[in-house]
Amino acid sequence: MNDPRGSIWRKWDLHVHSPASDGFVGNWDQFEQQLITAKCEVVGINDYFSIEGYKRIKQKINIGELNLNGKEILPVVEFRMRDILKNKNTNQSGVNINFHVIFSNLIPIEKIETFLKSLKIDNSQIADKYNDKKILCEDAKIYFENDVINVLKENKDFREKFIIWLPYDEYGGIDEINPNSDDWIKTDFIKKSHVLGSSRKKQIDFFLWKSPLKKDSKPKFSQSQFKQWFGKKKPSIKGSDSHNHNYPIGKLRDKNSKPTEKYCWIKADPTFEGLK
Repeated sequence: MNDPRGSIWRKWDLHVHSPASDGFVGNWDQFEQQLITAKCEVVGINDYFSIEGYKRIKQKINIGELNLNGKEILPVVEFRMRDILKNKNTNQSGVNINFHVIFSNLIPIEKIETFLKSLKIDNSQIADKYNDKKILCEDAKIYFENDVINVLKENKDFREKFIIWLPYDEYGGIDEINPNSDDWIKTDFIKKSHVLGSSRKKQIDFFLWKSPLKKDSKPKFSQSQFKQWFGKKKPSIKGSDSHNHNYPIGKLRDKNSKPTEKYCWIKADPTFEGLK
């Protein structure tokens, strides 16, 4: 894990759904084979309001029934906010805003499960609905800050052991938020996140406070403006969002959702602490 050469570039895919996600095409045996042949060294198993997929794979690794050939897996949970996107171009309401939480794999699985089961859907805890993947995919919606961020920050079991990943120009991403009417909402979401979801160089540079240039070659935005908007510089990452056992994990998608020879490269040890 701690490479003697220091940090080196590796392929990561932190957005991989398992059969625990509603809509996944394939069974558990096929998913395990998909992980074995994945085109990356770190996989985030990412399900809706659940870490059942991560838990099942981790248990099989621990008892020696599954060998991922040195790949590391991390628990990732995909949430939907109660906030609904209003398209900035059409002003029509659309999908709920999504976000992900990448948890440290050193947190006991039972503690993450307890936190997820305690979340409320329409004033009722998820509790025994935790195993109903259709409800978790379609009906579960929570408040971004009060239900998740604040709770995790205040709990010593999770403090400093989670990363908030907010999609930007992806499905359910906040790029659709109208900057003229709801710009404060957009910047507030970004400030409260650690990582943005995008693979566009324009956005990657922007969140790293690299300003586009004006016609006179001077920066369009100042560093103080960036600080006011975002608080800190934010890295951008991209995952495959695989929902099918036939998809080559690790490879990013093109506009038609087909696999490409593009990858998410991260220069770090293949651990949660390396990512952090």
